[in-house]
Amino acid sequence: MKYVNYMNGAWYCRIRPKAHLRPFLPIKTLEYNKKLNATTASEAEALAIPVIAKWQYEIQVRVAEGAPLLREYRLISYRGFESLSLRHIF
Repeated sequence: MKYVNYMNGAWYCRIRPKAHLRPFLPIKTLEYNKKLNATTASEAEALAIPVIAKWQYEIQVRVAEGAPLLREYRLISYRGFESLSLRHIF
């Protein structure tokens, strides 16, 4: 599982949200990080599933509440035949 890491003799669960979402999240650091009380990789992965689900739900809720999306959609107005070479006919 890509969110589970073994560091310094302990298993950790970690998610790093995208940079444009961080100001809207309740964390003060660059990532969500939690130490898991596990001794094996399979046990750590099993313990990480509800933690990751909670974090991903929290991120989705914050996005729905008003965090900006990756793109801005703007209305582009077109002005009829003005850009065509045949505009002098009409």
